Amino acid sequence: MPLLPGRYGDALDTSSIRRLVDKYERLSGVAGVSPHVLRHTTLTELARQKKQDLALVAALAGHSKLATTAIYVQPNMQDLEAAVDSLMED
Repeated sequence: MPLLPGRYGDALDTSSIRRLVDKYERLSGVAGVSPHVLRHTTLTELARQKKQDLALVAALAGHSKLATTAIYVQPNMQDLEAAVDSLMED
């Protein structure tokens, strides 16, 4: 079963996905949305916020190497600041 099924249950192709994203970008008024941004945001959410297994996230992304998927769990500035703050609390 495809992640993004079309009208007849088959997978949407790249151009159909692009048209949908463009349509909803216009309707929402949110600039800078692209299929790549949505993919990155979804995978980051699964890996970091939902704490899904990295192997599962890699499989969903179609990555053959976990190292490719590891970018989604790299600490960001907010993570680093929180770590420093936690040191100050102890």
